[in-house]
Amino acid sequence: MRQEFFRQVEGVTNENLVEAGSSASGSAEGDMADDGYTLLPCPDRRARLMIAVQEARRNLALGTPQPLQLPLIVRVNLLTALARNTRIMGFNKHSICEDEFISPFNLKGPDLPCAPRQASSWPLSLRPTEAQFMITHHPFLDVFPIPSLRENGIRAEELGFFDEDDFCNDIFNMDDKDGEGERPRLLVWGESWDPRGWEANVPFWKKWGWLIRGCPEIAEGTNYWRQKRGEKKLNFNFNLQV
Repeated sequence: MRQEFFRQVEGVTNENLVEAGSSASGSAEGDMADDGYTLLPCPDRRARLMIAVQEARRNLALGTPQPLQLPLIVRVNLLTALARNTRIMGFNKHSICEDEFISPFNLKGPDLPCAPRQASSWPLSLRPTEAQFMITHHPFLDVFPIPSLRENGIRAEELGFFDEDDFCNDIFNMDDKDGEGERPRLLVWGESWDPRGWEANVPFWKKWGWLIRGCPEIAEGTNYWRQKRGEKKLNFNFNLQV
């Protein structure tokens, strides 16, 4: 499912791409090796997406954002955050998008990756929970800087009432090509490892809020970023009243 998902991401983002020119060099991509578009399997689309992202970010910096580019930025920001967290943790970057991988926290023997042994040096938000060690799982959830999401999601998946594919489909909005749909979203505006730099929209809280209860930082981050846009704070004590 994850490999199919990343192929669909290519299809979604490709509608927003500009034609790649000679500036899409291998060295430029290497300088941004932890950017989200490097997770896409097709080199040509990866290069064109890099150009499109640079153009969108330039428009934002100039104060001339293009509405049609916002969904692209949101998706790539999330992909980039996950890619950067894999680097911080020493994971294989492509392990989060290929189905056959098992979390390094579940591996044993002489070939055990060094990454789990280095966890004490990671940001607190990325250090493994009990479930990450105790329950065999895919590494996709490992790279989210929200301990309660990882703990709750892994335990719920083992019990059969959390569908990671449904979660993945929601947060990347694969069926929401115009960005106008009311799909659950996670948005990243700050450091990849800092939950205060993340925002969950109202549909996410309504559908997946049980995953992130126990992480006040993302609630704080959500309201911080909403206020920066001039939107009302969410009241997390009363069914997400706006």
